[in-house]
Amino acid sequence: MCLPLLAAGSLCAQVAEPGRLPDAPGVASQPSPPTARQAPVVFHKKVFWTLVGVDAASAVADAQTSWHNERIDPNATELNSWLYGKRPSLARYYATDVVMDGGAAFLSYKLMRSRRKFLRTAGWGVIAFAAGQHLNSVRINEWTVRYPAPTNHQSAASGHGH
Repeated sequence: MCLPLLAAGSLCAQVAEPGRLPDAPGVASQPSPPTARQAPVVFHKKVFWTLVGVDAASAVADAQTSWHNERIDPNATELNSWLYGKRPSLARYYATDVVMDGGAAFLSYKLMRSRRKFLRTAGWGVIAFAAGQHLNSVRINEWTVRYPAPTNHQSAASGHGH
């Protein structure tokens, strides 16, 4: 049924103007493809910058408490010595944290502006993880100051095993 309709249509087109070819389609004659309107990505600026501020404050607290612990205990070493060094200066703590947390904030910002929900969720996770790691380190540093590990002399005197 379709074949006779196509044949009739082409025959009618030839009969209307015999010997003349149809015009080639131009740019203006082609319909543009429909554009799909996507919903804009909602980016919570205040929440993001608040979280970046929490990350920065926790990084400062982490650097200060780590550096303080190393100053009061000559046997103390940085747990992340592969990153900071065994006994880093305060400037090294800050320089390393600026690079690491600045990169985390930049990556998080880019991910949060994605159109994909999974990537936006990962963006929130990146900056929250960075802040959480620093806050956990502050907790460990404070615990170490309040309850220092017993030295050999203290453990022998208290009667506890090694």
